[in-house]
Amino acid sequence: MTKRNNEWQQSLKQSPFTQNYFTREHEQAVFNRIQMDKRGEKVKVGKVNRWFIPAMMISCLFFLMAVAIPFVVKEIEHRAAVKKEWDVRQEYWQDGGRVFSLFPGGDVPAGKINGYKIIVDQPMESLKNMQFFIKAIHQGSGNTQEIKTSFNVKRYEDNLTWVTTSFGLPLSGHWKLELYGDENEQGVIRYFGDVVIDIPEHSWEVSPTFKYNIYQLRGIENRMGVMDHEIIAGKPNKYMWFFWGDKSILRGESPVYAVRKGTNELILIEKSGFSYGSAFEIDHDNSIITSLNIPKPGIWRLMVYANNNLFDSVVVEVKQAP
Repeated sequence: MTKRNNEWQQSLKQSPFTQNYFTREHEQAVFNRIQMDKRGEKVKVGKVNRWFIPAMMISCLFFLMAVAIPFVVKEIEHRAAVKKEWDVRQEYWQDGGRVFSLFPGGDVPAGKINGYKIIVDQPMESLKNMQFFIKAIHQGSGNTQEIKTSFNVKRYEDNLTWVTTSFGLPLSGHWKLELYGDENEQGVIRYFGDVVIDIPEHSWEVSPTFKYNIYQLRGIENRMGVMDHEIIAGKPNKYMWFFWGDKSILRGESPVYAVRKGTNELILIEKSGFSYGSAFEIDHDNSIITSLNIPKPGIWRLMVYANNNLFDSVVVEVKQAP
């Protein structure tokens, strides 16, 4: 048994291959690679594969840049054009000549009436039968107001005409004012051009109260006031308004619009019509009755229109429903 074990041990020491596959050359190659690794050198294997992926990434980057850059440039140009369109400017020029200029009477805030002077670069004779009106467009909300107040036309200089008017705008921010004229009211509308003005923000302090006859009103004494009753969000209620001013202005429909502090969304609250004095046997006031239903609590500015033009505004607090 011992002899047989010795034979097995001798056979296991022999190579299973018929020839020596691990030659001296193989041994030297392994030795050289180990020495190169110790020196920090890299074996030149897979050189093409190593540079292929970075090259493809760079190529893709250049391709994306070539495709994207024209769109980026176009977007930048578009935004610049939009910004320029809404930059404040008081003159309108065409074909190298000035068409008209517009000058506000002061920094009157949103919801208040301001006076405006328009100088048209044409002789008065060519404009004496012109019925002017303005289309006002708000930049932030897109709200549009058509202003057809009284436009007074008179001579300024030989080739200049002075046009004066007054109107109010309901929201703060940039407004584009497009000037139009209807000659002889024949329906032929002439477009003069446009300017851009900046309307300051209105104070959001709640309007004061004042006494009128036996009534407690909130608003502007000798101008406009609403009965000082509590206003609850989402709860409709009737309110009496009183107005002082020219009866030729206080006529026609008298819609009430509202805007909430921190927003530029103009909401139509109510449409009504003026009545003159008979309701309370007071022969010098104008009044309307409105049903106010304001949807959310907060500070609100209520604006009353007369004859399709802003008359004035009052700031009120609307409380949360219990």
